[in-house]
Amino acid sequence: MFFSVIVPVHNVQKHIREALDSALSMDTSFYEGPKEDLYEIIVVENGSSDETPGICDEYAARHEELSVIHKGKIGLYAARQTGIREACGDWIIALDGDDIVSEKLLFELYRFISGMEKTESKADIIYYDAADTKNRYKAMTGHPFESGRVYKGDDKKLFYDLICRGDSLNSMWSKCIRKSIAYLGRENMYLNYGEDLYQTAEYADMAEGIAYIGKILYYYRCEEGITASYNTLFLDNQKIVWK
Repeated sequence: MFFSVIVPVHNVQKHIREALDSALSMDTSFYEGPKEDLYEIIVVENGSSDETPGICDEYAARHEELSVIHKGKIGLYAARQTGIREACGDWIIALDGDDIVSEKLLFELYRFISGMEKTESKADIIYYDAADTKNRYKAMTGHPFESGRVYKGDDKKLFYDLICRGDSLNSMWSKCIRKSIAYLGRENMYLNYGEDLYQTAEYADMAEGIAYIGKILYYYRCEEGITASYNTLFLDNQKIVWK
């Protein structure tokens, strides 16, 4: 079982060190081999104009399990999909360049997937809770799912309803995705806004099962990020997504 952490980055020099440090510091004590045999980190640099590219290269030079792809300004969707395409992992974990993953993320995913593989249950998407970086003990949203359960067939309707009703399930960083369904292609499409929904909706259709771990395993920086301000591309991007 091998995990790929995909980190698309653009002008995040203020927070990228903390984000990468969190990914590099995930607990791997449960795993008998070296951590580079358990997971990799792929940073996709998306046309930054600040010090982000240099910082990422600095980390890649010091950490064998971390690599950087420089693509120019291709947009968040294409950057994320580029990383997924290059990933070697069986499972894809999303991390945004200004957020933080819990040190227990790999442990909880490894334990859940190992247990799932011993049964006939199969999930291609595993959701988990997230909290604000400033309030790490309270989940940002409440989910009506049973922790540890795999939802299949008609039971997936509960996820469909929430995906259509709001954005509590849309974020790429709230889920771990099986590599076999994660790469959607279309990397020539420039999409910064709504890319989470664009991918999540398709993943939900392709997934044989969807599971949920009722633990806070991700920390989101609410006061910043691409959704914290308005951009003239927003409406054009949303038209693409909803079409």
